[in-house]
Amino acid sequence: MTLNTGSARSADRFLLGIVLGMVALVGVAFAVVLLRPQPTYQPDGTPEASAHNYLLALRQEDEARAYGYLSPRLAGYPASIEAFATAVRNEIWELRSDRSSVALSVVETRVVGDTAWVTVKQTWFD
Repeated sequence: MTLNTGSARSADRFLLGIVLGMVALVGVAFAVVLLRPQPTYQPDGTPEASAHNYLLALRQEDEARAYGYLSPRLAGYPASIEAFATAVRNEIWELRSDRSSVALSVVETRVVGDTAWVTVKQTWFD
């Protein structure tokens, strides 16, 4: 009886190649996650920047900064930063409970005169 060790060696090399490829992909995935830039505030001056900065301030639990982006002409404008902070903490869509499960992004802005409508997209990751 003779054994054909050539095909067994090529199968072992093929399997080793697959395993090494998977390890490399996992390493690249970790590098992408760890090296992505942290969100930063944008220069004020546009409705998009104001919306982005407001959402980022909420995400970073900086209620005072977020409160500063609200217009006193806003219906239901909180009377104080404390009232605003309480309202934010009581919201159903709590942004700070699991920062990795929700992403908010500005997708569209419409300006008419001195009024701007900014559409924000909320994406949930389960």
